[in-house]
This record gives sequence, structure tokens and C-alpha cells, in this order.
Amino acid sequence: MVQAIHPSPRLLGALPLALLLLGCSDAGSRTDNLLHHRTTASVHLVSDPTDGFKAIHIAIAALEIGREGQWTPLSTHPQETFDLLALPGGAAPLATRVALPRAEYRFLRVTFDPDRSTVTEADGAVKPLTLPAEARAPRIFPIDAPPRVGNLVYDLALDLDPSLSIQRRDAGAGQFSYALHPVVRVHDRSSTGTLAGRLVDEQNRPLAGVRVTAQVLDPTPGGGPRVVRGARTGADGQYALDLLPFSRMHHAVCQPRVGDKVYGAQASPGFKPLAASSSQTFNATFQPLGDPAPVQGRIAAPLRPGQHDQVDLLQELATGERRGTFLIQSMLAEPGLEGAPSQYWFAPVPAPLPGASYQVRQTRFSLTPQGGTEAASEVVRPFILKANQKTDIDF
Repeated sequence: MVQAIHPSPRLLGALPLALLLLGCSDAGSRTDNLLHHRTTASVHLVSDPTDGFKAIHIAIAALEIGREGQWTPLSTHPQETFDLLALPGGAAPLATRVALPRAEYRFLRVTFDPDRSTVTEADGAVKPLTLPAEARAPRIFPIDAPPRVGNLVYDLALDLDPSLSIQRRDAGAGQFSYALHPVVRVHDRSSTGTLAGRLVDEQNRPLAGVRVTAQVLDPTPGGGPRVVRGARTGADGQYALDLLPFSRMHHAVCQPRVGDKVYGAQASPGFKPLAASSSQTFNATFQPLGDPAPVQGRIAAPLRPGQHDQVDLLQELATGERRGTFLIQSMLAEPGLEGAPSQYWFAPVPAPLPGASYQVRQTRFSLTPQGGTEAASEVVRPFILKANQKTDIDF
């Protein structure tokens, strides 16, 4: 049963400390900037939740902000790495109140260090997190929802999604290597809102450790759903999806998998932040589903340098009086050895997927000469998952 979205006067008290810190701008005084005809910029590193790792250390060698083809340095971190799974207070400062010429800035350019990033596997083994040779140039990311008034103060969150940025590769003999294909969203924190709530099971017990995503539905042909933020529920079942850009309709989407139980997916009604500190609440009760089954497959076309495959599981869900197609799970396909087909899989045992109608979307991304990524091809395959029956969807 879904409870409708409604304003929550007690939301601030429920938010974690990280969100309170994110709400405090440290990018500089707007009045001071106006007097001195300048812009200031601050940048914080934040991260979405992911599974399967004890630690993910990312090294950022340089950070720049861009306008009209011109790049201005914001910071360098020659000796520092940041654990995406243990950022202090949920956000690590990368640049603080850097004075800039008065202008409109639309991009961040990030140089990742190819030699000092690592992942720590679940068993404690530390492995290098390599950058493919063709991806070692600075990477460019657009600023989503830049400041509305005067472009005086930029207070940016650089949100790195590890679940879609770290590709596991079969290294043979039961070993794996890891490559970084950074998926980054950049939001101005002063132009964002928050969607929060509590998830419980059919007996009103909190669902802890569950990943929840905020998604927007792109109405353009072939656009589909897109994740803009992720969070995980605490021991009390509460979550908070912050950094949701103004003037876009957002939906909270979740399919809980707790222990050996899997629950039906739900999506919230739409929430469109319109002012600073806009907040809404979505609480939901989930019902367990029996007889789940796994979904997996292969991708035959070999990868070229600078390419990687993202595979998404989509499902149509109700959002109050309407329906929409949302992302249930996403992953990077695992390349095979010596040109063998890549592999992917959703919801590994002990909690596979409940029987329902789904779509699998395979998107091949390529690096652009400018340092970004673009979809080189996309294939969508609908299917019906039957109870207790493994389904293979090959591309």
C-alpha cells in the first residue's frame, strides 16, 4: 500500500547529518560577490550507495570549472584519495569559495588519477581501480540546474555513482580486475529539493539497507527513465533523496530485497521542487512476492577501446493515477576473456526477481573526443518473467 506524497513538517529532524551539512552553503556571500563583480564556486564530492565492496578509494588529480571553452582550476589533490563508501558527513570538500571571473559556468572537468584509485572487495582484498588508457584524459560533466539568480554563487555537488562506474572484468583463475568508467552528475545544491520517507513490510517492520533511487522520466523519444540520485534506508527504514534539481518531476523508485525475501517494486507520485529546501514525503508498505526467478544474458558484439555496456532492467509501475516505466536495476556488463561475449545478470541469489512483465535495455557507451560519453547504440527487449524459471535475454 502506498501513502500519497505530502509535506512533512518533521522532515528536517529525520534527515541525516549529511543532508544538514549539504543544506549549508559555503560557496561565498552573494552580497560580497555582487560588490566585487565576481563569482565563487565550491564543490563537494558525494556518492550513491552500492553493494559488493568494503571500500572504494577514488583519487582526483585536478578539478576545473568551464565557460565558453575556457577552463579555470578549482583544486588539485596530489596526495588525497576519497572513500566513496565512507565520506565524512556524507560529503567531502574538493574546492571551497574559489573566486572566479563573473560569468555563467556550465561544466566541471575532472582528472582522475589512474594510479592511486582502488577497490576493497567484500573479503578484504584490495585491487587497483584502473582507468582504461583511452579514458585518462580529463572528463567533462555538465552542471545540472546551475544557479538561477545572477550566477554569483556556485555550490556544487559532484555525485559519482559507483554502481554504474566500476566495471568488473574476468581476469581468469577466479580473479577479477576493476576498471573505472565514471558516471557523474553535477548539481548546484542551492537549486535542489529533497524527497524522503520510510519503507516498511506488510507487518509494519522497517526495511533496512534498501536502495532507493530518484528518477526522472525523459519525455523525448528513446529518452526513458534516468536516475538522478540514490540513497539507502537506515535501520528505521527511513531514507532521504537529496540534490533533486528544480523544475523536474521526480519519482522515488524501489524494489526491496532483504535477506531471502523480494518485494514488489513501487514508484511514488511525482515531486517537483520549486524553491530552496523544497521537501516532500513518500512512505510505502511493501508486500513480499513468492517464486522469484533470475534474469541474465550475454552481449555478443565485442567492445572497442573506449566502450562499455550498461544493462538496465525496466518495469512499468503505477505512480498514483498514472503509470510510467522505471529502472529497477542497472549494472555494467562484465567483459569476457579474449573477446568472449560480455555477461550480465540481475538480482543474484538468494533474492531473484518476482514474476512480472519487464524490459531489458542494453546501451553501448563510447567516449567522445571532448571527454564525455555518448550512447553508440541501444536495444530494448521486452519479456515476461515466469515464476521459478530462469530467463536468458541475449543481445
